[in-house]
Amino acid sequence: MIGHQPFADWSALAAVGALDSDERQRFDAHLAVGCAECERDLAEWSAVAAVLPVALPAVEPPAGHRERMMARLDAETAASAPPRAVPIVGRRVPRWRWSGAVAAGLALAAALWGLWDTRSTLEHERRAIARLEQELVDQRLLTSLVSGKDTVAAPLAGTPTAARAGGWIVWSPSRHAGFIVVHYLPMLPPGRQYQLWAIAGGNPAPAGLFDVDEVGHAALIVSATVEQPDRFAVTIEPRGGRPSPTGPIAMANVAPIDGHDHSAGKKSTQSH
Repeated sequence: MIGHQPFADWSALAAVGALDSDERQRFDAHLAVGCAECERDLAEWSAVAAVLPVALPAVEPPAGHRERMMARLDAETAASAPPRAVPIVGRRVPRWRWSGAVAAGLALAAALWGLWDTRSTLEHERRAIARLEQELVDQRLLTSLVSGKDTVAAPLAGTPTAARAGGWIVWSPSRHAGFIVVHYLPMLPPGRQYQLWAIAGGNPAPAGLFDVDEVGHAALIVSATVEQPDRFAVTIEPRGGRPSPTGPIAMANVAPIDGHDHSAGKKSTQSH
């Protein structure tokens, strides 16, 4: 959705010619690549723009306005045209309704703005609902991870690259997933992103990408193909991540993780 902006909001403006030349060129180029959603929206808004003036009542011009306009027209015509030998007498002029057209245009603009504002509000509400639904899914997954009998936890510490950083990770081997919280990681320049790695036997597997806020905080659900990693590490990579680590290590767990399933009982007892 984010990548579809601002074109999703431009269909109504394009229908009434409210886009400037640069915006119109960008919008036409967007339509040219085959955006069915924007083509449909533009057709709907254009249909609304076409029928709204028909429903508007005719508006009478102010008293004396016709006479003043005719006098001005006569004066401009006389100044620009050669004199005629025979004066025009009894000329009939159609009734002027330009003020009605202005009112119709204003009413159309107001109606379109109201429809666009309503649609924009509904779109924002739909995005908010989708965000809440995703948060609910994350909360349920987090609850499942924390309450799992095989769940293990490990603290994370910053390296000299991010000396103040700290955090922790909860990992469930049976789910191949976990939850990571970090603090005081430096904000990265454009084009860079933090990447988490689950390491088993010295082999790192990608486990998630994340950015931090202005205070260096992040919290997210992560997953990897590794079932029982013995270590985790966070590196600085090009945005979008890499299949294997290429950048400096910013964080790592301070001790190996016991990835065994303690709910098995037998294995736990043998290990003790």
